[in-house]
Amino acid sequence: NIKKANVPLWFDIKGMQMRIKEIVCGTEHDHLEFILNRPVKVNLPCPVWFKAGEDCAKLIEIKDGTHFIFDGGPKNEVKVGESIHIRNPELQVGGDTFLDYELEKIDKIKGHFDNWYLSYVYDQSHVDEFREIIGHDKNVVLKIENQAGLKFVADDYIENENVYLMAARGDLYVELKYPHEIINACKL
Repeated sequence: NIKKANVPLWFDIKGMQMRIKEIVCGTEHDHLEFILNRPVKVNLPCPVWFKAGEDCAKLIEIKDGTHFIFDGGPKNEVKVGESIHIRNPELQVGGDTFLDYELEKIDKIKGHFDNWYLSYVYDQSHVDEFREIIGHDKNVVLKIENQAGLKFVADDYIENENVYLMAARGDLYVELKYPHEIINACKL
């Protein structure tokens, strides 16, 4: 029972995070292809980072916004559910803020949690939509995980009661162009 835990529990909703939905061609082929959970637009070719920035592959084609095709692939196997990173400033990530499976999770537990994380926030509309779904009296930590999130904090973030910012240093570190930029990102 959540009420008996005596420790505040937090639930993390993934928001605009890009994750692998389906593997089309994996390690048994000469190249990688997968379906992403949301449509994207980006100038090609471009590098895509995997495994917390430890692995990379060159993206050469995107079909229908979600079908990614690579020249070869990363060194390591990628799996359904893993996140990816595209550090291109021209990247456009589409789709609803909350995909159906995230909305189902929220609906099942929202009466049991007062503390929430919202990942990959980079627009006030993400915050507003989330607060409408879970309630304005809940605690929400906005996880800032990419360049767009940093721009949001610098230019457009609106302070609200029970809303806090977090530098999600793991993903944010991968998303920055240079490693030393993490210091100023965290200060922001």
